[in-house]
Amino acid sequence: MFTKVNRNMEEPSAMSDCEFFGIWDTQSEFWKMEGKINYQYCFSLADVEFAVKQGNYETAKAALLAYYQARHGYRVLADFESARNTEVTKLLMDWILTLSGESYATTITVGNEYQAVQGDVTEHVKQAVASGNELSFLLMARHKGDLAKFHSRKQSVNQPQLEIMIDGQIHKRSAIKDTYVLAGASGTNFGTAKELLVQDAGAPFSAQTSKSYIQFDLSGLEGDVESASLHVYGVNVSQTGGFQVMVYGTNNTGWSEQELNWNNHYGKTFSWEGITGGTDWKEPPASDAEYGFQIPRFYFVNPLMAEYLATSDRVYSDHLVMMMMDFIYDTESYGGEQGAGSYPRTLDSAIRAYNWINAYQVLRESPSLTPSSNVAILKTLWKTAQFLENRFTDNSNWGAIESKGFYHIAAYFPEFAQSKRWEKLLGQRLEHLFSSIYLKDGAYTESSTTYAAIAIQEFLNIKRFGTLNNKRFSEDYDKQLRRAGKYVMDISFPNGRDPMLGDGAYNDHKPLVLEIGRQTNDPYLIYAGSGGEEGAVPPYTSTLYPVHNSGVLRTGWNENDLYLHINTAAGAHQHPDKLSVIVYGYGRPLIVDPGAYTYSEDDISNWLRKTTKAHNTIEINGKAQEVGCDGDVHTLIHNQGFDFLAGNTLGTPGYEHERSILFVKPGFWIVSDHITGGTGVNNYEQNWHVLPQAGVSIDPGTKAAATSFADGGPNIQIVPADPADIHAGLTNGYYSERFYTVTDAKYVSYLKQAEGDVTFDTVLYPVRNDDDTKVTVERLNLDVERSTATALKIEKASAAGLRTGYYYLSHEKQADPPRERGFSDYRFDGKSVYVEEQGRGALRSALIVSGSILCKKDRDIIKSSLPIEDLSLSWEDTTLSVNGRELIADEDYKTAIAIYAPKANRVMLNGEKVSFTRKGEYVYAARVTALCNQQTES
Repeated sequence: MFTKVNRNMEEPSAMSDCEFFGIWDTQSEFWKMEGKINYQYCFSLADVEFAVKQGNYETAKAALLAYYQARHGYRVLADFESARNTEVTKLLMDWILTLSGESYATTITVGNEYQAVQGDVTEHVKQAVASGNELSFLLMARHKGDLAKFHSRKQSVNQPQLEIMIDGQIHKRSAIKDTYVLAGASGTNFGTAKELLVQDAGAPFSAQTSKSYIQFDLSGLEGDVESASLHVYGVNVSQTGGFQVMVYGTNNTGWSEQELNWNNHYGKTFSWEGITGGTDWKEPPASDAEYGFQIPRFYFVNPLMAEYLATSDRVYSDHLVMMMMDFIYDTESYGGEQGAGSYPRTLDSAIRAYNWINAYQVLRESPSLTPSSNVAILKTLWKTAQFLENRFTDNSNWGAIESKGFYHIAAYFPEFAQSKRWEKLLGQRLEHLFSSIYLKDGAYTESSTTYAAIAIQEFLNIKRFGTLNNKRFSEDYDKQLRRAGKYVMDISFPNGRDPMLGDGAYNDHKPLVLEIGRQTNDPYLIYAGSGGEEGAVPPYTSTLYPVHNSGVLRTGWNENDLYLHINTAAGAHQHPDKLSVIVYGYGRPLIVDPGAYTYSEDDISNWLRKTTKAHNTIEINGKAQEVGCDGDVHTLIHNQGFDFLAGNTLGTPGYEHERSILFVKPGFWIVSDHITGGTGVNNYEQNWHVLPQAGVSIDPGTKAAATSFADGGPNIQIVPADPADIHAGLTNGYYSERFYTVTDAKYVSYLKQAEGDVTFDTVLYPVRNDDDTKVTVERLNLDVERSTATALKIEKASAAGLRTGYYYLSHEKQADPPRERGFSDYRFDGKSVYVEEQGRGALRSALIVSGSILCKKDRDIIKSSLPIEDLSLSWEDTTLSVNGRELIADEDYKTAIAIYAPKANRVMLNGEKVSFTRKGEYVYAARVTALCNQQTES
C-alpha cells in the first residue's frame, strides 16, 4: 500500500556490536574492550551484561530491548496528539517529504478526457482571507509516471478558478497568474503557456518532472469562509485512467509569472514515492537551501507517532522505524565524524536526537522496534552525543539547540557509560552559554529578535525536560532565564509579538515569556506574557541596550500602546539595516521590517536579507550597508513626556548617518536624519515599509504617505518636511511574515539627489480608527544650514481643533555645544526642543533635551542657571506639570528654574504636588540637581 525500502537494513550502523556492548575476556575476567553501556547502572541490566559476557550479542540485544520496554519513570516533552494529520501522514508513508512553506490541501483526480475537477481548499482560503493576502497553489503528481495537463488562465474558457462561500454567498475568483516549471528545461519560463503540466518521475525527479503554480487575489473578501474549492480543467495525457494530482498551498505569493522556472523555484516538496531505495537524505538540486538540513532532523516523527497512537496501527510505527534505519544505512557512509550520528551538522544532529528520543518513548513499547533496530538507534544516538561532546558552538542559538539535544541523550539514557560525564560537561556549557550569547546589558548577541526567542526557548526546554525527569536546576539558572526573558519581553511588540529584526518571524512571544515568568516567579514577565491578565506592570517603558546597540521606545505594555524599535546591532542573522526603525501602534505593526523568507539565494530572499532598501533607513547610492560596520545607538533620554533617542552608523563607507528620534508622548515620533561625507552629487533613498494590506498612498502635493487598512483599524501617516526636495513613490517590494512565507508589498520611497551634507526630517504619526487628525509639516528658517540644525512647524488639524508644534534639533556634536538660535517666534540654546500650542498660540506643552533657555518672542518660557538634561512641561488650566529625572523640588527663585505659568495655582513635579514661589508670571518649583550624563539607560 505504501512505499517500503527494499534492502537489508538489519545492521545499518557501522559501529559493531563488540564496540557497543564491549568484549569480555573470560580468562582474565576483565573487559578487553569496554562498551557504551554501564551495566552497573542498575540491576535490571544484569541479563544484558550476562549475555555480553557470554559473547551472545543477539541475546544481549533482546535483553536490552526488554529492559527499555520495562523501564518506567521517564517522560518526554512531545505532544503528539496535537500533531495528528492523517492526510499528511499518508504522504509521509510514500516518502513525499515537505519543508515548511508548502502545506498539503487536497488531491484531485483527472481522467482520460478533459474534465472540470475540483478540490476542497477551505482551510487555506480561510487563512488567506483572514490576513487579506493573495493565495497561491502548487499542483504536483501524487504518483510517478503519468502526465496531466490543465487549462491555464491564458485559455479563453475553463480557466482556473476559486469558488468561495462566505455568509451563504458564492464569490468567484479567477487566477491572476499561473505557470509551470519543468526540470528538463530548467532555465525556461512557461508563463505564457496555455496549458499547465504536472508530472513526476525519478528519484526524486527527472527531466520529465513538472509542477504547476496558480495564484488568486482574495482582497475585498470579508466574513466567515464556510467553504472554498479550487476548480481546474484537465486531462490525463497518459491515458491510464484516474490520475491523482496533489494540491499544496504555497506561502510564496511573490513569484513572477514571467520569471519562475525550475532553477529558481527552490522546491520545498519532493517525492520518493515508489522508489524502493527511499531518499538519500541529501539536498535535491533546485530545492530550498534548508531542505537537505531539515529533512534529516525528522520533524515528521510527530505526525507519524500521532497517527500510530490514535489508531494503534503499527503500519505507522513500522514506517518510522524503517525511515530511521534507512537514514542510518545511507548516512553512515557519508564521511561524517560520527557517521549517521553527525549528519549533516551539529544543529541538525541535535534536533534529530530530540525528535528520535520523543519517538523512542513510544516506539520502545511498540511491536515495530526489534532488538536489532533498537540497538541501531542507540548506537546512532551515542554517536550523536559523542559528536556533540566534541563539537560545541558557543556564540549563537546553535549552542543552545546543541545543548538541548545533548542533554536529552544524557538524561534519557543514563545507562550510557558516558552519561554522567556528559551531564557534567553540559552544566559547564550552559553556564558558559549564558555569558557568551548574552551581552553585559542583557541583550541577545545575534541580530535577530526571533533567534533571541529560539535560544531562550531551548534553555527553557532543557529545564522542562530535566524537571520532568527529576533533575534539579540551580537558582542561578532561573536568574539567567529571567534575564534572558526580560530581553525578549522588552523587544516584543505591545501585543507580545516579534518585531522581526534581522532573520525574523512574526511569532507570538507571550507563551514563552509567560512560562519563563512562572518558572522564575517574575511578576513582570507574567504580566507581559499573560497580556496583562496576571502579574504586575513592569515599572519602566522605554529601554536602551547600549552594548547590543538597540533601543525601544514605548508608552506601555498593553496591546494598544505605541512602540518603536531601532538598532545598529551587528551579529549573526543581521541584515544591512543599521538605524532602521520598526513601529507598532494601537494594536498592529504600522512600519514593518519585511522579514527574511528563506536562506536560499533566490531574488526575493536576497532582496529581503541583503539590501538596505528593504529596511526603514537610508540607502546611499543604491548600495547596501556593509554588514558588521561600526555604529551604535548611543543615547536614550527618558522623560514622562518624551523620549529622545539617537544613534549613528558608518555602514556606507565614506559616510556617517546620524538618526535622532523625538518621541512626543503619547502620540508620535519625529525622525531626523543627518548624513555627512561623500563627494559630488549622491543619491539618498529613505524607505518606509508597511504591511501588504495597508492600502498605502502618497499625497502628490505634500508627498505625505498614509495607510488605509480596509478593516478600519489604526493607520499611520508618514509626513516628510521637504516635499519639493524629494521624489516620492510607491515601490514594489515584498513582505515575509515568517520563514517560507512571502507576498508582494508596496513601500514608500523618498529619493533625494544632493551634494554635500544631507538631512531628512519625517513625522511618523499613528492614528486610531476614530482619529481624524491630519498632519502637515513645514520647514522653518534658521540662520544656519540644515546640516547644522533643523526646525519644523508641525500642524495637527482635527475636528477637535488645531494644535501646532514647533520642533528644533541641533546636529552639532557634544564637543561643539549647541548655540542659542531662533525659529519662528522661539529661541532655544540646547540640543532639541518641541513646543506645542493650541488655539491661538496658547502654550500646551514643552519638551526640552539638554538646554537651559527657551524664549517666545521677548518672553522667557524656561530659564535655568544649569543645563537641563530632560524637562517636560504641560500647561492645563491652572495646573503646571513639570517632569525631569534630575529635578528636585526647590521654590527659591535664586536657584530654581523660572517657568512661565501666569495662570498656575498648582504645580506637580514628577507626579507629586509641590510648593512653589511666584514672581509675576513665573513660578519657581524645581531645580537641576547636577549636570546629567548625556548617555543614559532607562
